[in-house]
Amino acid sequence: FVRSAPTIALGAATVDSLSRGRFILGLGTSHQAQVEPEHGLLFEKPIARLQETMEVVRGLLQNSKVSYRGKIFPQIDFDYWFTPLRKRIPIYVSAVFPKMVEFCGRVADGTITVWHTVERSREAAEILRSSAKAAGRKPTDVDLAAMIPTCVSEDSEAAIEGMRRLVAFYCGFFPRYNRLMSESGFAKEAEMIRSAWLDGKREESYDMVTEKMTK
Repeated sequence: FVRSAPTIALGAATVDSLSRGRFILGLGTSHQAQVEPEHGLLFEKPIARLQETMEVVRGLLQNSKVSYRGKIFPQIDFDYWFTPLRKRIPIYVSAVFPKMVEFCGRVADGTITVWHTVERSREAAEILRSSAKAAGRKPTDVDLAAMIPTCVSEDSEAAIEGMRRLVAFYCGFFPRYNRLMSESGFAKEAEMIRSAWLDGKREESYDMVTEKMTK
């Protein structure tokens, strides 16, 4: 939401050139909790916006220029004025819930799951495979990457405390991750943490994160 599609394409082509073709572009919709209050933009039709962004980026990489007419972007006419190193850069999309994972199986080169338990990762892999097949693609054409938050310390208690704070932040601040953690078997904890954040009791919320949630 906070960067135009041509700007994203320019950045992708630049870093791909600097890395000599080793770049993978990661995209996501961000969150309403950030897009609206922090950037002053309306968080509307995130998946449709993401799909049109990908179409513009791929068009620019392929042809060095694009004349695009879409529903989210009524008009984008942009010329690179240079030839990208690669005409196609892999695009991985961040996915939290099944709808976005299914979208990735249809149009992305990979998906990045975030804060998924082992069981939810298995479910995501199956959704990815089935949606890829339904779109006429090979399941092996779409990669599944998992973002696994960690906290490293020589003191195990300090590491666990660091993870508690990280879990509490995501669970308390982002409604999307609160819902995810609730649906992943931590409904009671998620509700308590969210309530604490709404009441301004962030420090207290850290103790509401169980050891199982940090693993």
